[in-house]
Amino acid sequence: MKLTDKETVQKDREALYIGNLNTVESDLILPVKGKYGSRIRWESEDERYITRTGKVTRPTCGMGSRTVKLTAFLTCKGAEEKKEFKVTLIENKSEIHILDVYPIHLKGQVNVGCYLPFYVPVRTETGYFMHEAVWKCGMSITSREAGTHKVCFHATGELRILEKARYMAKSLKQCQKTLSEERGYSPGFLSAYSEEQFDLLEKYTPYPQIWAPYYTLHKILAGLLDCEKWAGISEALEIADKIGEWIFQRLNRLNQGQRLKMWSIYIAGEFGGINESCQRMNGKGTERFLL
Repeated sequence: MKLTDKETVQKDREALYIGNLNTVESDLILPVKGKYGSRIRWESEDERYITRTGKVTRPTCGMGSRTVKLTAFLTCKGAEEKKEFKVTLIENKSEIHILDVYPIHLKGQVNVGCYLPFYVPVRTETGYFMHEAVWKCGMSITSREAGTHKVCFHATGELRILEKARYMAKSLKQCQKTLSEERGYSPGFLSAYSEEQFDLLEKYTPYPQIWAPYYTLHKILAGLLDCEKWAGISEALEIADKIGEWIFQRLNRLNQGQRLKMWSIYIAGEFGGINESCQRMNGKGTERFLL
């Protein structure tokens, strides 16, 4: 029995399957013709991540995963149906590269290679994005790099490494200042992404729709505190104090029940690391920043 146009698009809609969309890491195959003869046209909610032809651009490392809606429009003459798919793109951690290698001499050891991590800049609509650096500031700096340099300096005493750590702290300070002047950012905020990640966490958004914002913020805070402790870089502590103030203002508006619910969300609510860094700030007038 021949199908009507309406039956054709209905059956093609039911049969349309484009694979497991919960952890997408590669391009999608989007059919343009249905099993029963319908024509299929695709539209993407965000072509920066998925085009209408199925080409995938995964979120940069540090941004967290993203969920994008794809819509299939099935037509057969005058009949039409549509079907929506939610596609979760996993962040691309392969963009991390080790580019610089310093041959150094540790105390009591000879010719130990010290690998310093650097990250590939990715151009976005709003500026250069660096993993664990700062959105929109255009600076290829990461606080984890600064933390690595302070360890190298503490172990070797090499002034060139100290100077690079100082430069990084100075640049991060400028990034923090620049963000504070941007609309939608609160004073003291410093991260590789916008404050939206923290907004979503406070709405109890799970992984992988968001990453773990306090986990990644901890990497910045810990690196800054180590720069002050082991390399005596006072600017690093100034930046950390402002981050601590931002954390306090952010969490102070939530009651204990809200915070406990937020922290219990695996993995998005992971907070143990940053609690350690806030405790390290204790004694410098920052006791109130404890989670």
